[in-house]
Amino acid sequence: MLNKDNFSNYYSLKTGLLIVVSGPSGAGKSLITQEYIKKHPEAVLSISETTRSPRKGELNGREYYFVNEKTFLKREKEDYYLESAGKYQNRYGTPKKKIIQDLKNGKDVILEIETQGAEQIRKKFPDVVSVFVLPTSFTDLEKQIRGRKTETEEAINLRLSETRSEVDQIKYYDFVLINRFGYLDESVKALTDIIKAERYNVKRILNQYK
Repeated sequence: MLNKDNFSNYYSLKTGLLIVVSGPSGAGKSLITQEYIKKHPEAVLSISETTRSPRKGELNGREYYFVNEKTFLKREKEDYYLESAGKYQNRYGTPKKKIIQDLKNGKDVILEIETQGAEQIRKKFPDVVSVFVLPTSFTDLEKQIRGRKTETEEAINLRLSETRSEVDQIKYYDFVLINRFGYLDESVKALTDIIKAERYNVKRILNQYK
């Protein structure tokens, strides 16, 4: 029988939190999660694999692990990924072995993934904490994407056309985070507050003993 006399031990999480962060391309979710990780060594950011080409300034193993399609499809069949999805004619997947180990070791793990992958994660991990990042407006989002100057007009239009359908998925998330461009600290604090609150969630704590 579990010893409930020690409140600080019994009413605390024994494993890390699995946190999904999604949102339209250009909403700023990468900046928010990266800045959060810098300030919170108890958390790790899972690095996905993708078949798309690196953008200017991206490094293999930092933003993504860049793999060819043949390798990706082989790993997908071998159940190598926790989730995988296709977007903008490219494939994305989250290697699962390290994530499972990090969670067992008490590390919070943040997955910055698309809505397709988030749906897969919710089915496998009902206790996942899910956050949807939005800019203040569609106009701001378009300015942000165009400001990158890393994609063709065709690619930009494709991203913008899919944004509205992505936003429709917000009803499946636990939290929405409005990211005001130029106020990164504000958004990082919002994510910090969300994660902190979930660590003290009574239902989550008690569910670990079921």
